[in-house]
Amino acid sequence: MYSVDNEDIVLPNENMPQSSIGAPIPIVLSDENRTVVAYYTQEDEIDNENMNEPIAIITFNRCHATILGPPNDEAFSGHPLFKKGLRST
Repeated sequence: MYSVDNEDIVLPNENMPQSSIGAPIPIVLSDENRTVVAYYTQEDEIDNENMNEPIAIITFNRCHATILGPPNDEAFSGHPLFKKGLRST
């Protein structure tokens, strides 16, 4: 498990689109310097005729580590960065 130290900080990003509350189905691609996350967004308008749903594609540059997985909403307070200010949207 990753250990949080004094070097770790949480920076809020208010500009990221809200993920779908139903099934965001995230996809993560990562290399030595960059992480790209794509997911379905929570939008009111869906193109039902073509079955298209809006997606967000977010790129994090100079990303040194990527961890994907728990916690869910009920266990979020147990996340290692929770005490540093990480919050669920």
